[in-house]
Amino acid sequence: MRQKIFVVYQYLILLITIFISFFVKKDNSLLLICVKNNITENHKALFDYLSHSGSKTDLNVIVLYQTILPSCYNHLTSYKTFSFRGWFLFIKAKKVLISYGENDYKPYKRLPYQKIINMWHGIPLKNIGYNKNDFKVPWDFHIVSSIFEKEIMMSSFFLQENQIKILGVPKNDVLFSSKPIKPKNQILYLNTFREKIFSKFFSFENRDLNQINELLKKHEAYIVIKLHPNDINNQNVKELLCFSQFILADQSFDIQKELKQSLGLITDYSGAIFDALGIDIPIILLPYDLQEYSKMRGFNRNYGEFLSDSQAFDQIRFIELLKNIIYDKKIIGQESEKYFYYEYLDEKSSLRLLKFIQSI
Repeated sequence: MRQKIFVVYQYLILLITIFISFFVKKDNSLLLICVKNNITENHKALFDYLSHSGSKTDLNVIVLYQTILPSCYNHLTSYKTFSFRGWFLFIKAKKVLISYGENDYKPYKRLPYQKIINMWHGIPLKNIGYNKNDFKVPWDFHIVSSIFEKEIMMSSFFLQENQIKILGVPKNDVLFSSKPIKPKNQILYLNTFREKIFSKFFSFENRDLNQINELLKKHEAYIVIKLHPNDINNQNVKELLCFSQFILADQSFDIQKELKQSLGLITDYSGAIFDALGIDIPIILLPYDLQEYSKMRGFNRNYGEFLSDSQAFDQIRFIELLKNIIYDKKIIGQESEKYFYYEYLDEKSSLRLLKFIQSI
């Protein structure tokens, strides 16, 4: 019942908004960046770009947010989405940038004169999108990093080829930045969110956390666990934190920057795999529930053939791969993959994105 009331409420706002819009002068130079409940890596990178004095854009960029922006973004002009000022700016804007879908700017509905650009939030290894081909997505353009990603987005959201723009996404600026970095003796562990159940960690039949911990301690290395935003109440992580070489990162953790400083990445199905491939960071894959997950969600690539040399299904193989990261700083079979997923290996994605938005 509450859902029906909310839908009616949204359409009431839409009708009032359309009526008011006839009396409001539209601004083609105004770009609204709409932030949902969490700030994505693309948001962080784009906000950082806009904070630089050398950033090049003639757009008037304003952020509408549904949550509280961290104080580090005080340099940005921002308003609550659901406020009178936010409502007025939404009516005034002809260009809107999102990272998920129409929920990014709820409770409003897109207006007929608006161009909606979706920069998404990562290259998807898992299946995404809609199950019916008669559904029209509520955005006009989708930003991607490669032909591989372009084909996924076209089939997932039933987009036309001219709606896909291979420009690179803002977080690529961080990945491919030429600025010197200070390496850290850490390995990132990024889990994948699962509906209804919490993900597990090192889910081997012969799992020996003490052996893993001692190997890390010997080399003064750490595994830093960054939980998925929808999985922050996962109780399975508590067992790991009893060991000295396992650390839990908070949600402000900057994945791109930390990944660049890391020895390697451990994950199951996270799209961060493609980030790591782009900058030659060794990867260990732990697909402990591969059969179940394949049936529940599915993949955009044949997972069994994807980085098969990097997959571990037991403790012995995991230790082998972990030693490869610590000693050799690489795992065989990953070197040439990045050129499949990135058209641009530079730090100009934010610039290309803003130039494109300015041109439409």
